[in-house]
Amino acid sequence: MIRKLLADRFQLKFHHDKRELSAFVLTVGKDGAKLKPGQPNGNLHGIGIQAAPTGALMFANNSPIPAFTSFLQSIVFDRPVVDQTGLTGKYDITVTFTPDDSLFNGQPIGVPKPADGVEPAPGSSRLSSSSWG
Repeated sequence: MIRKLLADRFQLKFHHDKRELSAFVLTVGKDGAKLKPGQPNGNLHGIGIQAAPTGALMFANNSPIPAFTSFLQSIVFDRPVVDQTGLTGKYDITVTFTPDDSLFNGQPIGVPKPADGVEPAPGSSRLSSSSWG
């Protein structure tokens, strides 16, 4: 309906094109999901990032997996994130990592470097290749 409106009003033309794109795929590991289920009467749904002593802490409280993958795609990574977990329900997720220039569109997120003598969290290369479920 919108396509027809745009074509009629603005003389726009559309075509379909198939291309291969690079994407991240979130899947369940071979040993099954190890995510902590959110509590039905627990925290309100929320997803974010905050500073941690060893780097950055990404969290999802009482969150459905599609909301978490949407957050990853729009804020963290530079390409699509596809949910192939098949998981329903809401989960509590925490991931501690050391951000680098490959994340957040190359913009710093205001996370201080770990203090001297503190082992930094895994880097983003591990974050993007890990299976969290």
